[in-house]
This record gives sequence, C-alpha cells and structure tokens, in this order.
Amino acid sequence: MGSYSSTDVAFPEFAALQDSFIGLIGYTITPADLDKLITDSLASAKFVITENEANADDLDTKIKSFLNGVPALVANNYQIKDLSIAAGKVNVPVKVTTGNFTKDSTTISIDIVPAVSLEKEAVVTTSFIQANNLGQSALQDAFEKAITVALKSSPDESLTIDEDYEVKSLVVAKDSASVSAIIKGIGNYKDSVTVTVTVTDFVVGGGTGLKDSPIQVSFTKDVKRDLTKADFGDNKYYVIDLKDATGLTGIAIDAFGPNVTLTGAIGLSSATSLRGADGAKSLFTAYVENNGDINKGEYKAIASDNDSIVITNYYAAKRQEPVVTFSRKVGKTVDDSPILEKQTATVSWKNGSLKDADTYKPEVDMKEFAGVNRFFSELISFEITPFPLENQLIFTPKKELVYNGQKKELISDEFTLTTKKDIHPIVLTPGDYNEKIEYKNNVNAGEKATATFTITNPNFALSTPAKVFEPFTITVPFTIEKAEIDDAEIRIIQKKADKDGKVTLVGSDVVSKFGKFGTDFTFENGKTTVSVLKANKKEVKIALDDKKSNLKLEEGETFIIVSFGVVEKSVNDLASKAVVTDNKPTFTGSALRPTVKIANLAEGTDFNVVLYEGKSVGDDITGKNSLEGTEAGDYVIWVEGIGEYGEHAAAGTFKINKANVATDVQWHTPAFTGYETPEELLDVLNGELKVGDHKLKYNTDYAVVLSPSTDGVFYSALVTGAGDNFTGTHTLTFNEDSKIETVTSVPTSVSYANGVLTLTNLNGATATVVSLNGKIAAKFTVSGNEAQKSVSLAPGFYILNAGNAATKFIVK
Repeated sequence: MGSYSSTDVAFPEFAALQDSFIGLIGYTITPADLDKLITDSLASAKFVITENEANADDLDTKIKSFLNGVPALVANNYQIKDLSIAAGKVNVPVKVTTGNFTKDSTTISIDIVPAVSLEKEAVVTTSFIQANNLGQSALQDAFEKAITVALKSSPDESLTIDEDYEVKSLVVAKDSASVSAIIKGIGNYKDSVTVTVTVTDFVVGGGTGLKDSPIQVSFTKDVKRDLTKADFGDNKYYVIDLKDATGLTGIAIDAFGPNVTLTGAIGLSSATSLRGADGAKSLFTAYVENNGDINKGEYKAIASDNDSIVITNYYAAKRQEPVVTFSRKVGKTVDDSPILEKQTATVSWKNGSLKDADTYKPEVDMKEFAGVNRFFSELISFEITPFPLENQLIFTPKKELVYNGQKKELISDEFTLTTKKDIHPIVLTPGDYNEKIEYKNNVNAGEKATATFTITNPNFALSTPAKVFEPFTITVPFTIEKAEIDDAEIRIIQKKADKDGKVTLVGSDVVSKFGKFGTDFTFENGKTTVSVLKANKKEVKIALDDKKSNLKLEEGETFIIVSFGVVEKSVNDLASKAVVTDNKPTFTGSALRPTVKIANLAEGTDFNVVLYEGKSVGDDITGKNSLEGTEAGDYVIWVEGIGEYGEHAAAGTFKINKANVATDVQWHTPAFTGYETPEELLDVLNGELKVGDHKLKYNTDYAVVLSPSTDGVFYSALVTGAGDNFTGTHTLTFNEDSKIETVTSVPTSVSYANGVLTLTNLNGATATVVSLNGKIAAKFTVSGNEAQKSVSLAPGFYILNAGNAATKFIVK
C-alpha cells in the first residue's frame, strides 16, 4: 500500500505549463478486505459443494479452482489446509502469503448440497432392447436409450446421463431375454439402482414411454408368436405399427395396456371381393358388403389417415346392419405380395336402434386376436345420416284429382308421400311432418299445383344436415287432371227474344257446375256473343281453349252443342222487387243459402237462386255457380228464371260469417295432472260446432298457445280462430278437474200449421220443404231459436227437414 504523486506531465500543445502540474496529481492504494473478496465471489458464482464432491479425494482441488478466480488471489499467494466438514458445510482456512490485505488469513464456509438418493427417489422407465443389439459394441448405447431416469417428485423431467447418473455393469441374462445394469448417481445424485430391460424380437424406434414420448414399435414377418400382457400390457405409452406383423399367431385380450395406440392395424378393401383387398397398408383389412354409392341406397365406407373406417348410409326408416368381414395378412409371396387369409370374426351392432340417424359402434370379436377388439370397436363406426328430401318427394293422391273448380286440399289419409326409388323408398307418415299443409295453385288443372310440408322428423334433411335439427319446409308438386266437359254440366239459361225475334247470348248466359266462360270455354271460334233467331234451332256450339281450359272434350271432338229455351217472360222485369232475407248466417260446415222473394213468383217454380263467390254484383259474372254456399265468405245472389221465365239478374249479396271459437264452438278439454306434455294435451283438445256437425282441425281452423302456471298445477290455452271459417279467441284452462265444456242439450222441433212453419232450437240450420215428387217447395236458413216462416204451399203431402229434425204434413 502507499501514496503516489505525478513525476512527469506532458502537454505537447501547452509545453510552458507542463512543469507546473508535476506533483499536483496523485493516488492511494489501500489494503484489500480478504473476507469480503471471497464472500462476494461465493455469492456471485453461486458456488456450492455437492455431497458427492465433499466426500471426494479431490475436494481441495475444486476449492482451489474457485479461489483462483477471486480478485487479488493467485495460485501462489495463498495457502489452504486442514479442510473440515461440519453442520453441512465445508470449512476452508485461507492464508495469504503475499499482497496487501487488511489481514492475512480467514476461514470461509461453503454449503454442502445433499445428494438425492436414486435408490429412494428414482423412477426408471424402460422400453426394450432389440435382440440384434446384444453385441458388446452396441449393448451399452442400446441400454442407455432403452431407459429413462426421473424422480418421483417430477416424473416428467428426465435426468441426464453422464451428468446425473451413469450406467455400469451390464449383464445379459443367460436366456438373452433381458439385460441388467446398475444406474449410479453422480453430480447431485447418489446411490444406485439395478434396472432390467427386456430384450425383444420386435423393432423399437425410440421413445421413453412417457405421454409426450411414446415408445415406437413395429414388427417384421419374423416375429412368429402370440403377443401377451408381458409385451405391452403396462401403463407405458406406445405407438405400435402392426402393418408388417404377418408372423403373429395371436394377440391376447390383455396384450395392450390403456395407453397403446395402434397404427397399420386395419384398412379398407376398395375391391368388390375380399381377395382383392388393399392388404399392403395394414395387418387386417375390412370388407364392407354392398359398399358402393350412398346415393343409390348402398353403404359407403371411407378409410381415414388415422386408421378409422366410417360406414355411412342414409336413413331408410328401417333397421340397417352393415355386414363387415375381415382378412389378415399371414406372409408374403415370392413377388413380395401379401397373402390374405380370411379371419374369422364376429361383428355385431348391438348398441342403438340402427334405424334413426346417429353414429353406431360395433362389437368386434377377433377370436385369437382379441387384443384388437376394443380398438376395432372404436376405429369402425356406422353413421346413418338424415335422408335428403330435396327433389326426392312424390305426392300421390289416393284418388285421381280432377278439376271441379274447388281447391284441392287433401288430408294425410287421402294421399301418400313417398321418396323416389333412387336412394331408399320411404313412405312418410303424419308423424314426419306438421299436420298443416300449405297448398298453392291447387284449383286449376295442370302441373303447377304444390303442397308444402313442414318436416318435423330429424331423420330427414333438406339437403345437408344441420348441426342442430330445426323443422324445415319442402314443396312437392302434384297434378290436377282436366275434367270431362260433360261433368261441368254446361248449360244456357232460358232466354227472352227481342221484338225482332232475335236472341242474343253473352258469356253470363252460360253457366256451369264448374269452369268459367272466357277461360275454360267460349262460343265457337272464341266468340263471346252469339245471336240466334227465335225461329231457328235453339242451340249453340261451345268450344274449349286446349291450352288453358280445365276441361277436355272426347277425343276427336272440337265442340259440344248446348241447347236452350226461349220464353216470353223475364225475371229481369221483376228483379227490382226482390227481397232477400236470411243472408248473413254463421258458418256451420253445411250448405247455407238466403231466402229470396220476387213479387208473386215462387222459388223453384219461376226462378232459382244462384250464388257466385265474390262481392261484385256486376253483369260480368260468368261460369261456376252454386245453389248454396258452405264456406264462410261473400257471395253474389242472382236469380235465374225457370219455367215460364227466362234471363237472370243480380238480386243482392249473401255473406256466411266466420264462426267464433268462443261462442259457437263446444270444446272438449283434457285433464292436466302435472305429467302430460304439451303435445299430449293438444292431442286430446278438440272442438265441434254447436250448430252443425263440423269438427275443428288444429292448425287449420284454430291455433293454440299453451302457457304453464308457475306452480305447475294448470295450463292456460289461448285458442285463436284461423283459416277461412273461424275467428275470435277463447281461453281454456287445463287442470286435474278439466272436463268437456258442455252445452245444455235442447229439444228441436219442426211443425206446419195454417201456412206457417214453426222451427224450435234450429238457428242456422237449413230448412227444406220437399213434395212427394221431389220438387223443392221452399228452402231457407233458420234465423233464431224460435223461428216462424210463412210459406205458400199447394195442397199435397210434404216433408220438412231442418238440421236433425224432420216432420211430415198434409196441406189441404
């Protein structure tokens, strides 16, 4: 140590000042702190002594190597002697012989890190040593690769050979079935364990047997024996390739442990026979009978890269059970082609219905190779996929649909809904679709009529199945055939000639049971007006428009001849005196008509009442007519002259009101005990009209919203009228006391006296008075529960019918 000052200062550019700085600059060297130097170095180097090092002969060498790196210490300026070990530390006396230190000796303590006992803590995982590695040059390396050493506290972290342990004293068993060695701890580890590794005849491609490092195993055709639990029945992780294991004679049922993955186990035959299977890719080959085109109703088997086989087919409304046969490679021919041997196996499909769309797994019994059973049961699956209905449905009425001017709306027992024969012929039933069917273009003849179904069965799809099934709609065409023209009952009303003796016919003079003038038929050559002299033959030719008519003629005919009568009187002259009553009845499901009186004319003798659908009373109404109405809606009343009268004229309007579900319907309600489903409740609920015999149809005549009570005791049902014939709302309650909402039965009666008909409790019914010769003497709709109707009847015997009541009477 000491203090020092400058003796020479050089400033080349300021030479005159150099001497002035001499002695002004200095520094001092102080003695080093030996304890601090060594302690700081121990901390920064994290220097410790392991238990193995503390007991080694070269302990002082290791310590000197450390001290040589301490600042101010060099190999020849200090000494250590009399090392001692106590309380888990190595005590090292250090004495410096030269140098400037605050003191010349100190004792340092270095921690001893206890070594981990492999005997107590080691977990050794072994794989295999191939028999061809038993030679002296390859054995050491093969053994070291076949073991993995870890600690119980961290089994997934492997120790490092030559750093944490070493392998010594290899011994091959006399039967060459195993090799043993001593695993000795070094570094931070101590003690030793003896490990035995099995010698095997199959090929080991590496891996430690841990989850992230499975042992890779493959076979050659020379392995000719059974595999048993001793081979792979432990909990180690294996990937075993069976592709070339053609020499195996069997696989025990417990040969494979829970962590075994098989590859090359099963492939799929792409040929039409078992002998043509693709045997080179796997030990076993599956042949699926009738493996072809799923779009032809055949099974379709597909093999994937992970050795799995998926057999598919569309839902067929019946049990489907694929027939699967296996073959096994047993060796190779001279040209290295695999030899296939049919393997007796039982493949059964016991789990599930094998009918509904779902995925099914088989039960496989491979007999002598039972060890692969559970793998094959997982690798093979049968998927029944929903049947694609798009462009596949056929709507076939049970009776031919022929045009009659009415909408064609069939219920489920009046048609069949089937799939085409392309895939599977299936007959759909009401359980497959919603009861409410939407019909369009369903009046006129042709091929444009459609029925739209809402499919509710998840075994069907429109095209591609959805992940979660939701009801879907599909539209199916059907055909309405043209009607024979004779069935239309085309006629011409009686006409009155003008002053010149000429009769002019217009479209509204031509009436029919169905069909319409100007659309379905016209006068000959498309004329809409024809003049005929009274003196001539009273007939006219009616022709059809083949392209748009709903009617058809006999083959070879081009027209029909319709005759008509010419009379002297016209109802037109008295139409302004027409009085219409009973013209706003409520829908009953039965035929209804108004009562029309014209001066002193008698209905059925001098005129008939004709109804046309619609509200207009103009002169352009032609074609279809009816003597009565059934459906709720608006009608135009025309009177047509008969007997001594001719022509026709508008007389007013007639309206059939919709029935109210609250006041006009008797409801039959289900009991709710707490266990019934909404569907079951709706199945029991039904209603019928109090007047008439019409039974309401759910989703056609009414809709229902069900709401459960919070206490689970009852359901509230909000019924809403729907369709053409019902309106209003009504609330019902379903509970354990639910019963039919009854209507007091009242007696009905009809009678006649002194020109007056008396009708009791028949409101809304149609009353008809018929003479013995079948002629209708009077017909009207009853209005009120106590109704009286004046009728003028000639002497004779009559029958009066109204609703379910009838009586006979004589007029004198």
